[in-house]
Amino acid sequence: MIGVHVDAVLENSNAFLSGFRFGDVILEVANVQVKNPTHMFDEISKHEANGQVEIKFLRGQEVLFCKLSLAH
Repeated sequence: MIGVHVDAVLENSNAFLSGFRFGDVILEVANVQVKNPTHMFDEISKHEANGQVEIKFLRGQEVLFCKLSLAH
């Protein structure tokens, strides 16, 4: 399976506040399909701290998008 399964989301974390929930599957980071957690974090790290990156993810059968705020 392509994508990264979200196994946990801390309440009030940037991920939680951006809309991620347990069970979501992250499909793309900034229009780049991610294959595993390492690849996902590598793609996120290409973006500036304190910026935002667009994430495409799957919740159930619904494809959703969000902007993830990046901390420094």
